[in-house]
Amino acid sequence: MRYILHVIRKGILHVVRKGGDTMTARITAAQVYRDAARIRCLDLGYREPDDPGVDAQLHLYTYLKHRYQEEHVHLQDSITQHLSDEDIETDRIGVAILAVGMLAFGHLEATEDILQGLLILAHHDEFSKIPYLLANSLKALLPLPAGMEPRTQPLVVQAWLQAHADRLVWDEATGKFVFNEAAAS
Repeated sequence: MRYILHVIRKGILHVVRKGGDTMTARITAAQVYRDAARIRCLDLGYREPDDPGVDAQLHLYTYLKHRYQEEHVHLQDSITQHLSDEDIETDRIGVAILAVGMLAFGHLEATEDILQGLLILAHHDEFSKIPYLLANSLKALLPLPAGMEPRTQPLVVQAWLQAHADRLVWDEATGKFVFNEAAAS
């Protein structure tokens, strides 16, 4: 049966299937951003596993990690070759989008690439939805203080992360980073 519509509201996935049947399931923020990364990876040539015995999340993570590393190498090559600032910024934005997926798999170091993307996008209007994807991933996956807005305050978020990164741990059950209270002692 084909799925024709899916909507996420308040952490619940609502899927309407052909014929009108509705299916609902609770999902984590990590699953939302992993799916966003999966869609970007499909554009880059990712092929979902045909074998139902393959762990789809592990398969995606393996591809995403490899592609993220490749894009970092490509970015460094662009910088080394002294390509135009516009080309380098475009490469950084591509890395930032992949970094959302890495963050959704618990890689805190990916926040640096996301913040770099936000800093670049603050000066560009042509990428209208990307800053929201980047900023919202940080808000959803990190325990940022209330009122801290990554889209408009990336340097504030960066300073907060530098001050708190050693206390953050990934919690797969909730699909986000939480404070490790043992590290506070």
